[in-house]
Amino acid sequence: MYPPKHFEQQPKNTRTKMATKTQTLALTLSLLVLISSCKSSESAGIATYWGQNTNEGTLADACNTGNYQFVNIAFLTTFGNNQPPVLNLAGHCDPGSTCKGLSSDIRACQSKNIKVLLSIGGAAGSYSLTSADDARQSASRPLGDAVLDGVDFDIEAGGGQFYDELARSLNGHKGQAKTVYLAAAPQCPFPDTHLDGAIQTGLFDYVWVQFYNNAECHYANGNADALLSKWNQWASVPASQVLLGLPAAPAAAPSGGFVPADALKSQVLPAIKNSPKYGGVMLWSKQFDNARSIQTLRRRHRHLLGQKGNKCTLAETCAAGKYSYVNIAFLNKFGSGQTPQISRPLHPASNGCAIVSSGITSCQNRGIKVFLSLGGGIGNYSLSSAADAKHFADYLWNNFLTAGGTNGPRFPPARCFWGYRRLRRLIRAVDLFLLMLSIHRFFQLLRIRPKYGGVMLWSWQSLARMAGNSQASFLLLVLLAQLVRFELCYAGGIAIYWGQNGNEGTLAETCATGRYSYVNIAFLNKFGGGQTPEINLAGHCNPASGGCAIVSRGITSCHSRGIKVLLSIGGGAGNYSLASAADAKDVADYLWNNFLGGKKSTSRPLGDAVLDGVDFDIELGSTQYWDVLARRLKAYSKPRRSVYVAGAPQCPFPDKFLGRALNTGLFDYVWVQFYNNPSCQYSSGSTDNLINSWKRWTTSVKAGKIFMGLPAAPEAAGSGYIPAAVLKSKILPVIKKSSKYGGVMLWSKFYDDKSGYSSSIIKSV
Repeated sequence: MYPPKHFEQQPKNTRTKMATKTQTLALTLSLLVLISSCKSSESAGIATYWGQNTNEGTLADACNTGNYQFVNIAFLTTFGNNQPPVLNLAGHCDPGSTCKGLSSDIRACQSKNIKVLLSIGGAAGSYSLTSADDARQSASRPLGDAVLDGVDFDIEAGGGQFYDELARSLNGHKGQAKTVYLAAAPQCPFPDTHLDGAIQTGLFDYVWVQFYNNAECHYANGNADALLSKWNQWASVPASQVLLGLPAAPAAAPSGGFVPADALKSQVLPAIKNSPKYGGVMLWSKQFDNARSIQTLRRRHRHLLGQKGNKCTLAETCAAGKYSYVNIAFLNKFGSGQTPQISRPLHPASNGCAIVSSGITSCQNRGIKVFLSLGGGIGNYSLSSAADAKHFADYLWNNFLTAGGTNGPRFPPARCFWGYRRLRRLIRAVDLFLLMLSIHRFFQLLRIRPKYGGVMLWSWQSLARMAGNSQASFLLLVLLAQLVRFELCYAGGIAIYWGQNGNEGTLAETCATGRYSYVNIAFLNKFGGGQTPEINLAGHCNPASGGCAIVSRGITSCHSRGIKVLLSIGGGAGNYSLASAADAKDVADYLWNNFLGGKKSTSRPLGDAVLDGVDFDIELGSTQYWDVLARRLKAYSKPRRSVYVAGAPQCPFPDKFLGRALNTGLFDYVWVQFYNNPSCQYSSGSTDNLINSWKRWTTSVKAGKIFMGLPAAPEAAGSGYIPAAVLKSKILPVIKKSSKYGGVMLWSKFYDDKSGYSSSIIKSV
């Protein structure tokens, strides 16, 4: 990460002439067009099966095409029940001897970042697991010394038991120097006869569902309805990613299911790519395939400060309004018993870097994260042992990461770069206008990518030097700088409460509006103190007779649209309280088994669908033990399926009931109720109390995202309603600058239907 010296030392007369201003603008616009053609899923790709036809070329040939991100070696067709395992690669090699030569091909694939998995099972063979011990048996290495990335379960025969145990045993190897990826290839009828138990463990990274050779769920005669209906079911399974498994040619699936490429692109992919679990397409098989893969784009937004100049403080850097993160660079001497030292190029030691402390505080008050950058391209650093690493960690903790530690090294200030005066001299107003339009489009395209985090810039000083040499490079500098400035307005979503009025429509209809990112089902308003918990969904259904199990369909429908659905406990009326820590744990266990991923209840009030988490809307009863409940619920989270915890405190800070629970730092979402409390709400045209309260919540609460909770209509609350125009013009532009901004929470769906409030604000949220 250290700046290359040739940027500073290369004579002007030897530098390559830069593109002209017009060429640069054209290149920028062309880049935007190219990016717009990229798919929005960060990690979607194509998987293929190799090994069942000698005419498909070698494994290395398959990877050299550049078409695939995953290759499944098919199949290990004999195993289990005390049988010697047998690999069948249909003439490619002799498993008893020559198949070990595949080791070099596997390494070649992995060198291209292609994951290679062994597919076990298949449509023909002799395999079954008779016990848990049988699932744990190992064998020799028929493919040689190369290490595969994981195992794909393509189980189509034999018993369906113990594959969950096999998955757990394989997963137990994770953390031993590398990740063991688990994949499954179930048939499209849902759930799969053989693999449902294994998939429900939540341990699978990839599930590529075979949407072919099954008329009830594959594409046929130009109709994709059956396929899309089943896709929505499969997209709800507890796996990291779900892929659409298809035959690569009509001959690849004798019983049907081939989807012509045009139909796939026009009818199927636009529908399934909306799912957050969409992972791409799996093709059977290499022999039949002529497909092309799609590349993805990653960006990261950071700024490295401290390696050039001495004209600008850290506080001024953050005040520029361009950054979400600042890395102070570098601590480049440490380890092996050395006294740690921070690099200070062009920063005299007499400046006194302890003054940077006030700059750090200033940055953090603006919601900017400040990091100490270790290492760099030049320095003397190394860790010689585990003990050395621990000592260095203690040093960092005591000198940089906690108050009251020993005196640490001094931080160097940095030089700011001010560019608008130079901009006015270099480009005409029309160029700036076109550039800003391009930047705005570029920003929109990047923001839709789920893992997009921004842009990382090496220090302003180096970019400024480049700008001084050419108009073209300076235009690129402005492009990046303005993109970073736009990024300070964080995107959000709308959360809604549903369940307290029978006239607000079904849960499925609520999610089908396309307006909400989160839905809280309200309320479980009787629990604790040894009571039998009860849910109250007003006029929607009768839980006493089991009538609310129908809500399961709505939950599944919402999940298929990527909407998180939580159970809201408490509310303004009811009979609930926690009598002790043990009582809190009992309530957590009840919630897990009856609404979340637990399997110990046979009478789930909302049916079999698994909710995403629990919302704490605690407005009466005890003020204790809600932190215990939060910890117990969060402990049920798994690596691939989190239990989300949300809270809905009143806006006076701290909240009487939830203050201690929120301090655990376990809450993913906090939607603060900025209404029915004059001291911290919008009132008589003034936003002061509301904005001041918002700032206190966002700077004091350790939570993932914080939402502004509002009534969706004047009659939805006693006070605190904000007209949509005021929210969009005076409030959202201010609160969206916080890195903790998550969006807007509305009470409730019934009132939102009457006022159309969410429709009025959604484009601004």
